[in-house]
Amino acid sequence: SKNNPVKNFLKSVGAKVQVVPKPFDDRAPSFKKNWIEKQIEAGYNDIEVFDDSAANIKSINTLQKKYPDVRLRTRKVNYKA
Repeated sequence: SKNNPVKNFLKSVGAKVQVVPKPFDDRAPSFKKNWIEKQIEAGYNDIEVFDDSAANIKSINTLQKKYPDVRLRTRKVNYKA
């Protein structure tokens, strides 16, 4: 879809993934961590998260110990408007 540049880029490089852009009004690290945990509980076991907040990345990374069989990768990105 032309309204999703992330999905379009991944498709253009041959990636076969489901992209779930998830903007949050509540930017608290625990909110994002809890959302990711719900996805794990729903059965997702290969998750990659991109975020511009080190606090969010640190919070999400704590899930790795709780779910050792889940492939969880986090990437800190720099955002420039």
